[in-house]
Amino acid sequence: MEGRLLARARAKQETLRAENRAEEDRRRREIAAKIPEIGRIDTALCANLSEMVRIAMRQSARTAQELEKESLALQEKRSALLVQNGYPKDYLDPIYSCPRCRDTGWTDGKICECVQKLYRAEQTRELAPLLKQGDETFENFRLDYYSPVAPASGVSPRAQMERVLRLCRAYAESFGAQSPNLLFTGEPGLGKTFLSAAIARVVAAKGCGVAYDTASGLLASFEREKFSRDTDEVSDAASRVRQLMSCDLLILDDLGTEMPTAFTQSALYALLDGYNVRILSGHSHNNYTTTISETIEENTLGAVMGAYWNGEELCNDGSPRGYAVYEIEGNRIANWYGPGQAVSEQYRDGLIFNIFNWHSTWTVEVREDDAAWTTLPSGSNLKYEMDRRAYDFMYGDTKPEHRPTAEPETNNDHMFYYEPSSATWSEVTVKASDPYGNVYTESIRNE
Repeated sequence: MEGRLLARARAKQETLRAENRAEEDRRRREIAAKIPEIGRIDTALCANLSEMVRIAMRQSARTAQELEKESLALQEKRSALLVQNGYPKDYLDPIYSCPRCRDTGWTDGKICECVQKLYRAEQTRELAPLLKQGDETFENFRLDYYSPVAPASGVSPRAQMERVLRLCRAYAESFGAQSPNLLFTGEPGLGKTFLSAAIARVVAAKGCGVAYDTASGLLASFEREKFSRDTDEVSDAASRVRQLMSCDLLILDDLGTEMPTAFTQSALYALLDGYNVRILSGHSHNNYTTTISETIEENTLGAVMGAYWNGEELCNDGSPRGYAVYEIEGNRIANWYGPGQAVSEQYRDGLIFNIFNWHSTWTVEVREDDAAWTTLPSGSNLKYEMDRRAYDFMYGDTKPEHRPTAEPETNNDHMFYYEPSSATWSEVTVKASDPYGNVYTESIRNE
């Protein structure tokens, strides 16, 4: 359970307990005024209790059986007086909102169901912006809104949503610490928010902490916490940020509609920190990988159009246009590859290797003729080198002919330089190994 919500649930339980005690006091005063005899009976019962203690300590001549019989007679007389005066016989009994735990909040060493019920009410109040209609459950999800007619090359919208509904229900019912992330995409009105709310209901009912916000609202909380000059606003924002960062399930709506700024990016990265995250970015004409933190990596993938459909099958950095394939196993990437990974060119007094998608987790080795494989040192990684093919095809005011504004990328991080040890070398082979077990080789001959 989330500590903040549990504290609020306990505070409400304590309020109920205080109200019950106040009602008990009111009733005692009322009866004391109307039936004074009951006050005298209560005094006698208290005296008997003290006498029972003296008996236990062997300081009284009376017996416990005598005292018990006398007390039962007094209690019967007390109940009879209440009934004779129009009151229930239990009118002066202790009042409990939860008879099971007697308002202590604990049953058999565990949090009582009464506190859990108050906790769920606090969760529902927190999720009010998400649970707008009040009927967002899997049972109320309307599949008849979707067409049963399948297009010529696929399944019907209804069949697809039946599958989505099954997946969401299974996700909610089996939710735990190892549950993966879900991403809902699609046009407005297709049920993304409704299913998110249905998942939230089930997960919250299990006692897990659930938080909901829009992406812009989340980032605004981060910003107010950091930059606001209002002390109360900073405190409220900090509390909200703690809730979002510590919950078991965070539901973010309208992700991607927030204004991109350096601050919103850093806030998003802070939220993702601690999770293994792979960000896939497109609409680029280069291929490269960026390490944001130890657990967050961004893969920028070259466009299918390459360098603006320039007639050559290459991007501005010399990598091939096309695609990337990711093989997913559970919550990890088991493999990642593309249409090609390495090309080498003879240049100046040495060789330059363009190893597409290279990153610091890769290993680059070379072998000159029949010599042993040698790992290229980090100093051989050229940061500001253009690919020769991209240079020949694009560099200049009139090239390429189709799109003269397309220029070769000058800030490549996947270019490597190697100077052969012998002027009479015959063949040099480069071998690039990625973290997924893929090995790419390319050879160049000295002709």
